[in-house]
Amino acid sequence: MDRFAKRKSLTDYERFQVMVKRSQRSYMVQRLTAKFMGKKPAAKGKAAPAAPAKKAPAAKKAKK
Repeated sequence: MDRFAKRKSLTDYERFQVMVKRSQRSYMVQRLTAKFMGKKPAAKGKAAPAAPAKKAPAAKKAKK
């Protein structure tokens, strides 16, 4: 609740700064999480590409 009271007393510019800092913090947490979990993080502002579909192995032909 104290957080809301503090934000209420901020100016528009200060609220904008809070928003930008939260966005940057979220981005860094996402990058670090991906790094430690072994996944390649998406580039900033882009969605992660979908993994390509796996192909079924080709059927082997029997010799006569």
